[in-house]
Amino acid sequence: LGLEETILYSEGARRKAFITRIEIFDPKLENEEFKNWNKEIKEFRRHGKLLGIEFTDGSLIAIHLRLAGRFVIGPDSKPRAVLHFKTLDSDSKSQLGVISFADPRRFATMKLIRSEDFQNNQGPDLLHGNLDLWNPPDSKRATKTVLLDQTQIAGIGNYLIDESLWEQQILPSKPFNSLDKAQALDIAYKAREVAKRA
Repeated sequence: LGLEETILYSEGARRKAFITRIEIFDPKLENEEFKNWNKEIKEFRRHGKLLGIEFTDGSLIAIHLRLAGRFVIGPDSKPRAVLHFKTLDSDSKSQLGVISFADPRRFATMKLIRSEDFQNNQGPDLLHGNLDLWNPPDSKRATKTVLLDQTQIAGIGNYLIDESLWEQQILPSKPFNSLDKAQALDIAYKAREVAKRA
């Protein structure tokens, strides 16, 4: 998430870190479960386009930044929410800070789920998943439409599809079921290459 080193690690040693309070300023994010909050962070996670802050009690805040969402360590001028955190170093000194969740277009989402549900309805991760285990669907939909479906391969976005299809010389409108599995996997692996180059 870009927050992990700042919050959880200090000179190679793991800190204890807590989200002590969550202030919501956007009614689209309102959730009763975010009240009376004080939870220890276990780890930061990512799968496809989803980010996660997992807590030791088995809960997880799932975040999708969409087009313009971002997290800022410290205050932001127009946050949708502010997560107050506390870290405890090995010498028992406490540090306090805030993480601002900002999104001027208000498309980003932030919700509380169980940690085991984090990857529900998500395909293998584009960058780190075993793409060979992906079973391409028998679908008449356009190839680009199928590959943008995050239940197929998580993390593929619009520009990755366009670039990988261009490099494979496959029309985005081509019916997906006209490809064999090897061709579908070639597109997926090409998208991984494009993502790594990007």
